[in-house]
Amino acid sequence: MGKIIIVCLLVTFLPLFQNQPDFDYYSLVLQWPNSFCRLNPNTCKINSVPLDLTIQGLWPNNFTDDHLEFCRDLPAFNYTIVEGPLKEDLKKHWPDLASADPYSLSFVEYQWRKHGLCVYPTLNQNAYLWKALSLKKYFDVTGTFLEERIIPDDYEMVEVADISKATAIAIGAEDDYDVLTEPVSVEKRM
Repeated sequence: MGKIIIVCLLVTFLPLFQNQPDFDYYSLVLQWPNSFCRLNPNTCKINSVPLDLTIQGLWPNNFTDDHLEFCRDLPAFNYTIVEGPLKEDLKKHWPDLASADPYSLSFVEYQWRKHGLCVYPTLNQNAYLWKALSLKKYFDVTGTFLEERIIPDDYEMVEVADISKATAIAIGAEDDYDVLTEPVSVEKRM
């Protein structure tokens, strides 16, 4: 039985923008690709399943509502400005698990339309993508999981309490977290 782990890190950022954004905090949602592929074998098309936690999304939220979705129709996702280091980082950290093309940006485009446009114009397309990537790298949940001996494989189940604790350690909230049920959600407000 494979491990099924979805980690949701809720991180609040105080608005440091000239224009007040229409949201209060981000939810950085990470997933273990192997779990996604085991649960969705007909959908998962990626040739080499990453072992690292990957980005599922960066969702703007309000304290009064759930995550914001489909807030605007424009601007459309611009494929031509996603190149170089950004494209390589997206391939590694935000892959399209439903595509055999390692450079497919279909899933990232969908997340931009669904959630990214809710932070526009505070963050443009590439700033939104870099924000998600930088948060994933900053919190390094995968590294903390490895330190806590939580390793993705097909042989050993992981206790939700262990995932909650390791996630809390990764985001610096180890003294102030609750053990939750799946999907795992650990919150830190900064």
